[in-house]
Amino acid sequence: MSIKIKRLIASYIDFAIAMVIVFSIASFLINKTSITIIKFLLAFLGLIIVAYLLLIKDTIIGSESIGKKCMKLHIYKNNKRIIDKNTLIKRNRITLENFPKYPFMIIYNNKSEGDNTYNTEVR
Repeated sequence: MSIKIKRLIASYIDFAIAMVIVFSIASFLINKTSITIIKFLLAFLGLIIVAYLLLIKDTIIGSESIGKKCMKLHIYKNNKRIIDKNTLIKRNRITLENFPKYPFMIIYNNKSEGDNTYNTEVR
């Protein structure tokens, strides 16, 4: 399997995990209230928490996200694995800001916007 496909699968695994966790809890809470504005606020809070989880995903379990671990991928800078949590979070922030074009960037040159900005690579 190509590295590009592995990266895309890893990102979808991470996204799915964040969505299932957050929206399982949010839907439980939403069903407990009948006030529309509370339901809206819980849904909005759920989106914020999903974004936060995607931001810190590479720092939760070691230096790779669960998706990257499943796909046996690692993040490198200058041929050394990155373990600095600040760099990982900053890299993910840039990638999240450019999320709609992420799959196209990976398919085209196997680099996310975060990879380009922080001179990192996933392999």
